[in-house]
Amino acid sequence: YLHSINDMEIFTMTDLSNTNLLFLDAASKGNSSAIRNLLEKGIDVDISTKEGSTALFFAVNAHHHETVLLLLGAGANLNAIFHGAPILYFAIEAEDIRSTQILLDFGADPTINSNVAIARAAMKRHESEAAKQIYQMIMNNYLKTLDEHNNLQSRDFEVVVARYNEESLSWLVKEFVEEKVIVYNKGPDNLDLPSNFEVIKLPNIGREPHTYLTHIIRNYHKLANRTLFIQAYPYDHNKILLPLMRYKTSPITTCTDIVGECMRDTLGRQSKSLDNIDWKSSKWSDVTLRNDSMIEFAREYIDEELTADSLIYFQWGAQFAVDKEHILCHELDYHKKLLNTLNSQHPIGVHRIERLWNAWAKCKPEPVIATNFLSNSLNNTKIFILNLERSTQRWEKISKALDDAQIEYQRFNAVDGYKVGLINMVTNEYFKGADIINKNIVIQKNTPYKIPYHTGPSFVEKLDSTTLRIYITGRD
Repeated sequence: YLHSINDMEIFTMTDLSNTNLLFLDAASKGNSSAIRNLLEKGIDVDISTKEGSTALFFAVNAHHHETVLLLLGAGANLNAIFHGAPILYFAIEAEDIRSTQILLDFGADPTINSNVAIARAAMKRHESEAAKQIYQMIMNNYLKTLDEHNNLQSRDFEVVVARYNEESLSWLVKEFVEEKVIVYNKGPDNLDLPSNFEVIKLPNIGREPHTYLTHIIRNYHKLANRTLFIQAYPYDHNKILLPLMRYKTSPITTCTDIVGECMRDTLGRQSKSLDNIDWKSSKWSDVTLRNDSMIEFAREYIDEELTADSLIYFQWGAQFAVDKEHILCHELDYHKKLLNTLNSQHPIGVHRIERLWNAWAKCKPEPVIATNFLSNSLNNTKIFILNLERSTQRWEKISKALDDAQIEYQRFNAVDGYKVGLINMVTNEYFKGADIINKNIVIQKNTPYKIPYHTGPSFVEKLDSTTLRIYITGRD
């Protein structure tokens, strides 16, 4: 069925769905348009046969270099193992110089599985000129990796450049004399750059967010302490942005850090749907006037608690510097999922992500557990916890901290949200009806509990003349 798979493996693939078969078939035949279409529909780029063959393996095996670039750009696992060897091994075996170079450029590790790729390159180096060249490429990459490992200071600061067809990069050469600069090139191969510059070819999809996310995924475990993400001509938006971004010490250089004010954009604008506007006439309508899908996107990838009137700040021209820990607070799979929204020629995700880089880099911190406050200030006080924490792992951290502080508490889960959960808690057998005092709003005992909205989640309940119940949130 797939011309690059042996007959034995065809039979093992019969358990795969038709969609997955089409995806693997498209990879083996170099059908990039079909691959893009299936990626847009959310197919797993690393779907494999029972033997472990992925779409990337088939594309490399069939020497479809543009397809290899496309799959790697979509976050394909370039170190996947097939029959005990990584994909790089099979590019070496086939003496495919271009595939070998692409895989190395994207960070393929020649040392995994006991250096089988290096060993194979060494064994074949006398068989042909291509094999000799591949061996030299493998060894150069290996030595470069060792140098980076032994000189971590060289990765204190790194520049990532998204380039399409900008003709002159002389400003880059002048600006960055010693720093490591990686130019991800989606345009013509007409660059002549000094030795501290590395040029990596990418397919022309997803604009600069695709470039930035590709770099993050490729270097997730070896990111520089600080990375400047910038476009090949950065001065359209602000001529002083670049030098200030290089030397700021804040975790992410927002425009508020630089000029005291920032372009602002809301995730949803409170405007009526006017009858005389054809909302469907523009493909950008969802990120400008009617922003329901923008809100959904931001909730899924940034913060599930965002609302239509949440104010966000965004970078001029998607250019910013960010510290490593603000990238690593998101899992590798998260970045791959985000990249998957960009696998088309005109992805709407480009404009959404451009507005969300600042929020993306300001990760949610781990819960602050005020056990000292509780244990020191509330001795001999009953504590009841209304748990809204959706993450089991995070709740385990909270409960452990409470246990370590020898704080006794009763836990209630608020699966239906704060207000419903609070009503359930105060009407529980542990509580009796009482006056709830909250900013001059009094709910009398023995009446239905109505928790006022926007009156603050922290308040006091008067139980009797000598006893108060205090409600505080984790933030307070």
